[in-house]
Amino acid sequence: MQPTTLTPAPFHEPCDARVRIALDYIEMPGLKLTLDQSRRLWNLPADVCETALNDLVASGFLGRSRDGAFLRAGTEALSTRSATAVRQRDVA
Repeated sequence: MQPTTLTPAPFHEPCDARVRIALDYIEMPGLKLTLDQSRRLWNLPADVCETALNDLVASGFLGRSRDGAFLRAGTEALSTRSATAVRQRDVA
């Protein structure tokens, strides 16, 4: 009998993916992932993953590092543009 490998069911909707991604970023402080790493970690289609990550950046929950990786907003390594966007959102 072959051992079975459990693979999480993929999320096909960006709103479901946003929740899963946000929860993992909360659970794992310091998480910093590229788009490709994110897609593989969460077993998402490329378009769903990119949409969910960009929505989280637009909401101010995530930011982008200088090298383009996604990380939690408020992290020191955010790019100047992302950090400015987060500050502007917090002031508004």
